[in-house]
Amino acid sequence: MKKKVEVIINGQSHGFMVEGNEGLVISLAEFVNKKVMDVANSPSGKLLTNERKYICTAMNISEELFDAKKKCKELTEEMDSLRAELKAVKELYAVRNKEYEQLEELIESATAPEN
Repeated sequence: MKKKVEVIINGQSHGFMVEGNEGLVISLAEFVNKKVMDVANSPSGKLLTNERKYICTAMNISEELFDAKKKCKELTEEMDSLRAELKAVKELYAVRNKEYEQLEELIESATAPEN
């Protein structure tokens, strides 16, 4: 069942019909309000209309989103690279471990007393 949640953004009340996590909507509104206030309190923000403040805020949040997506992609690529490197190290370890076992067997057979 949907529930109406009232939030304040830029001093104005806004109602949202929410089905589910009301706390998330409130947190999002607080985040957006802070971003709008950052724009409004900037030197040029005092001269902007509310519409322009909202557009500037949307652009700022969009830039943060783009930066976060880019960073996420870079980190994913780095993780993929590290996974490949780890796989290669594990494969090399398996080869070296097998060689070690073979050397142990050779040493044992070379040092074993003959009957």
